[in-house]
Amino acid sequence: MELSNQSEEKKSESIEHLRMKLYIQDNLPNDNNITKIELERMIGNRRADLYGELSDGKKFVIEFQHTKISPEELKERTLDYS
Repeated sequence: MELSNQSEEKKSESIEHLRMKLYIQDNLPNDNNITKIELERMIGNRRADLYGELSDGKKFVIEFQHTKISPEELKERTLDYS
């Protein structure tokens, strides 16, 4: 499995947000068929908190969101990552 940390230090990111991302990056592959997981990958004009690939070639993105976003924004983000 390939682990990558491409995170650039950001002043707007809380330590809790970073810790959560690192925890998931470290532990999600343990019981899943994940062959690649990266911290902060650009996909189009969006920066995914975590990007991963499964052994069957499927790709996934995980976003951690604390602030409220509208259903429209959630749909837009989902379409952007698709």
